[in-house]
Amino acid sequence: MSNSNHPVRTTNGKEVGKRKREKYQEKQRLIKQKRNKDGQRTEWIDRHSSFVTLLNDAMITKAPTAGTETDSNDAISDDLAELLNPYTDLKQGGVGRGAQLPASDEVSKNQHPTKNPRIFIAEGTETVRLLIQQQHRQRQRQHSIGNTSSRACGIEMKSILVKPSTFFEPPVCLLNDVIGPASATLTLTLTSNTTGTVAHPGTASTTSGDSGSLPSVPIPPPYKVFIAPESTMSQIAGFHIARGAMACGVVPTRHTLSWLFSSLQQQQQQQQQQQQ
Repeated sequence: MSNSNHPVRTTNGKEVGKRKREKYQEKQRLIKQKRNKDGQRTEWIDRHSSFVTLLNDAMITKAPTAGTETDSNDAISDDLAELLNPYTDLKQGGVGRGAQLPASDEVSKNQHPTKNPRIFIAEGTETVRLLIQQQHRQRQRQHSIGNTSSRACGIEMKSILVKPSTFFEPPVCLLNDVIGPASATLTLTLTSNTTGTVAHPGTASTTSGDSGSLPSVPIPPPYKVFIAPESTMSQIAGFHIARGAMACGVVPTRHTLSWLFSSLQQQQQQQQQQQQ
């Protein structure tokens, strides 16, 4: 039988080789980019180790429990384990069953002389972003009136637990919120970064390109930042974490229903004045 009706396909060895080399070069470029990105993040975490901790599965497995001690270099300290405790086993009740954090001297004097403060866990990137921003506003108000006690705070955050991509990368990039308005006081001049976008000096770029080292946090926040991969976050919480961030804070005890109505009225009045 003749195959004259079917065209004969020929393979261009040079073209095939060229495509293979291009794929290999692209793969190597991505590997190098990821290595550089991971190195920048590790260096940034080391520079901010006073309030930032990088977690992994091994550290959580070897974390000390109440009444026990561990000599493992991989295990986290008792203080950090205590801050992580509210996030554990949320599916089984967690903070909903009365989990508490030890009261600091300031909190115990101002809120309740005998009881530890009740705490809450918030989940979701935008919820955590709003809490971080509110914490910055509270600190600004405290410094403006010269009051740095816990009494001036509406909500006191203890920590955030966040995935690396959620913390460092757009579109969320919670690092920008942790840096906060303090970075705007450094300079009001806008500069172009290496990717051609415009950003405030001291804030992370909102693009995914290579843009040098990550910015420093000029003023350390009053809460801890735990950075952990999704698997570690899920191991801590006791179920799969679909969202990229959680926060732990102290439940306000002084805010009554009348305070809520008054606060809402003030916000509405401010919005009306801005519109006028």
